[in-house]
Amino acid sequence: MSSFSFDFFAPQEKKNTTLTTPSQRQVGPPHQWVTDLEQVLKDRVQQAMVYVELELPQQSLPLRCIDTKANTLSSTNLVWETTDLLPNVYEGGMKVWECSMDLLHFLAKEQPKYSSVLEIGCGHALPACYLLRVALQQKQEPFHLYLTDFNDFVIQQATIPNSILNAASIMEQPNDPATIVSAVLNHVQFGHGDWLSLQLPSQVDLVLASETLYSEQAAEETALLLSRHLSDTGSALVATKRFYFGVGGGTDAFLAWSEKYKLLVEVVQSFDTGAGNIREILRVRKKAE
Repeated sequence: MSSFSFDFFAPQEKKNTTLTTPSQRQVGPPHQWVTDLEQVLKDRVQQAMVYVELELPQQSLPLRCIDTKANTLSSTNLVWETTDLLPNVYEGGMKVWECSMDLLHFLAKEQPKYSSVLEIGCGHALPACYLLRVALQQKQEPFHLYLTDFNDFVIQQATIPNSILNAASIMEQPNDPATIVSAVLNHVQFGHGDWLSLQLPSQVDLVLASETLYSEQAAEETALLLSRHLSDTGSALVATKRFYFGVGGGTDAFLAWSEKYKLLVEVVQSFDTGAGNIREILRVRKKAE
């Protein structure tokens, strides 16, 4: 274990899209962005954070991931300590899921560049934090990163700390709070709530998603979100299990919904150990009109 202590960007031109919303669905809390982000970052960067280092393929610098059990903030909502998932209450963001690691390693090998990225159901947001680190290392401009999860406590206790830790990891002055806060503030926005009410300033170049196809409903909503927020020339990377037994989600369910939402899907990587569920990374694009 290691430890660490120490004008959101202007809206872009909006693009009108009119899409249906899945019916017979319990609506969650409305999505909202963290509005006092600068103060949140200033407070969080001063707090000690215990983290682990994750080795990456073809990378000399490991990625940092906060140890949430060692760093849990004062909270009355500790549902995540007793369950991995409770639909519409807790959506699993405090756990690092294996498909998130698959996506992280895929990005580390591919080493892509994007100017605007959205990670839905982000949880620890490790894939997005890797892209943030690359953008900061390469002084990439513009680079806009949107991180959103169902639960606000996930954003506060996992997403924001990981963004801070990985921004600091490549700083010339890693213990300078002002520099770290500025780096995150200038490139990242954090949000929480029902993803179907998510609004962005514009469509993005890349959407990241890990384990968001875990049910038939979630598979449809993921397809809808990609239709809504992905630019016409952009792509999405969706890391998933091929089957989610007993709940109807997975690759096949997503492929079916992709037809409805006019998406093209290809499997770009598969993980089959022969001893468990097959995992896949899907690249998704919009069909040409």
